Amino acid sequence: MTVRSPIATPDAASDARWRTLVAQMREHVEYLVAAFLDELHALDLYAGTPVDGPELTRTAFTSYKAILDVILAESASRDAAFTRLKTVAADLGRARAEAGVSAGQLVQAIQIDFRIIWRRLLQLADPGDLDVIALHTEALWNAVDGYAHAAQNAYHQHRAALARRDSEQRAMLVGRFLSSDPPDRLLVQAVATALGIQADRPCEVAAGRNIPEIDRALTRVRAYTNRAAFQILPEQTWVLFWPADLPASPDHPRSALERLPCGLVDTADLGDVPAAARAATRIAGVLDPTEAGPHRPRAVWARLAAHLLHEKLPQDFDALATRIGGLGAHERQTMLETVEAWLDHGSVSATATALYCHRNTVLNRLHRFRELSGLDVTRPRDAAYALVLLESTPLRQRVPHL
Repeated sequence: MTVRSPIATPDAASDARWRTLVAQMREHVEYLVAAFLDELHALDLYAGTPVDGPELTRTAFTSYKAILDVILAESASRDAAFTRLKTVAADLGRARAEAGVSAGQLVQAIQIDFRIIWRRLLQLADPGDLDVIALHTEALWNAVDGYAHAAQNAYHQHRAALARRDSEQRAMLVGRFLSSDPPDRLLVQAVATALGIQADRPCEVAAGRNIPEIDRALTRVRAYTNRAAFQILPEQTWVLFWPADLPASPDHPRSALERLPCGLVDTADLGDVPAAARAATRIAGVLDPTEAGPHRPRAVWARLAAHLLHEKLPQDFDALATRIGGLGAHERQTMLETVEAWLDHGSVSATATALYCHRNTVLNRLHRFRELSGLDVTRPRDAAYALVLLESTPLRQRVPHL
């Protein structure tokens, strides 16, 4: 039967030897720093970041001293040493986040710390010290692990704070941009830089009512690109704009907005976005909540014109509503259906075919509409004005079947 030897545990002698080895590293910490910098430079780990040689040297000295002080600390002072270690690590994490160092670069640098300490321990140890090192490896690992966790936590918290700050600053910039009329060149360039787009390239601008569904659409857009800018405007409306050259995708802003009634306007460049946002907001204002998807000006121009014209000159709308409203329900409905079919087709034959009626019936109904409105829809100018009048929302509300 094989008798297993009990697991070895540190004793006073091994503890003393361990402290001697760690103290030697602490006394000549410059060897650790030099080895760390050599490996860091060989990997070119911080290339392209503002972290320079003096900064790396300073933080390496501070970090190694804090790690070794935790290992050397007596029980009574260990909590204070750990607090100091976490403070040093947190300062490092925040500094690297501020410098734009990636999380992967930070983790790789911390892994170098452990390797350097381990390698230096083996250099200082005598052949008989291997058991001592093995018995105390956990203490070393706990110190380095505590340092790593504190540095990474502070790094991610600071990155999140920077992201919030950048988002708030970007929102303020975009808000100022959208409220300008027109925006100056410096403001346009600042927005272009913030969004990572070119100021002289075309954009698309959408606007709509601020309903809960916009949050879901916005989440899709943000997952797809950070080159789109979103802003909540007064009167409970929102604006979203993006460069027109975004590649097609299920999460492209146009696709993400396909369930939301909204206006969509194209611009020649970024400087035209504020005016386009106001136009898109106007379009959204005349849409019915059931009319899902982005609507370009061409699709709703008559309704938009009716809305704008009714605000300034309601007389013609009111007069037509009164005259049409006096008809019987059947005559009113068939006459208006015929006028709208004519406006769609522009041909008596095509209108008769669409409505399953005789040509003379079409002509009689168009004549009746001319008597009531004074508009001959067979003439292009009158047809355009009739189309605007019949698209009026107030008129439709006053006249059933319109």
